Amino acid sequence: MTSTPPVLDAGTRGWMLRTGALGVAGVVLVLAALAAYVGLSLRTLDGYPWPDEAAVPVDGQSHLVDLGSPGRAMVWDDESIVSPTCRVTDPASDEQLEVRTTDSSHRREFGTAGDWVGRWTFEAPSATVEVTCDRPSTRQYTDVMVEPAPRTPPFLASLGQWAALPAALGVAGLLALVAAVVLALLRRPSRRVRPGGDRPMR
Repeated sequence: MTSTPPVLDAGTRGWMLRTGALGVAGVVLVLAALAAYVGLSLRTLDGYPWPDEAAVPVDGQSHLVDLGSPGRAMVWDDESIVSPTCRVTDPASDEQLEVRTTDSSHRREFGTAGDWVGRWTFEAPSATVEVTCDRPSTRQYTDVMVEPAPRTPPFLASLGQWAALPAALGVAGLLALVAAVVLALLRRPSRRVRPGGDRPMR
């Protein structure tokens, strides 16, 4: 006599569908994060695409920089040449702001012998600051770049304003995978029912 295989109850079927959906969504989001990171990294291989308003000539003259909003800002410089000496002033109060040296962990592609390196940071009290960079005698007339400081880890800072995209996708994917694992571990074995009968099976 052939025994009839037990049928999973509705609760167990729903649990399996939810767990599977979370797992699949987690994998898809993690892969999307990797694809976004690779795609954005390839975009900067020939040099990071700085906006024109970020450039400040190293010529000893004062230049107004619009940061968009008050807050922490960063000055980027070409690591392959001698760094200038830069001063930052609040044009509203004519007060010179404190400029701090960084650990040079924030880097962006330059497309030349060196990279762009985040050299200094300062706290901007308003959206507009005045930046003056003195050129060393051994340095050609080039620019430094000034913009709001990245809020992402250094390895994502090279992606610029789009850095949050792969980070958000990766975090969402990992959370989905963790949720799927937790759901699978916490689910208690459900009773199964024989087709055509009300008697539960363990």
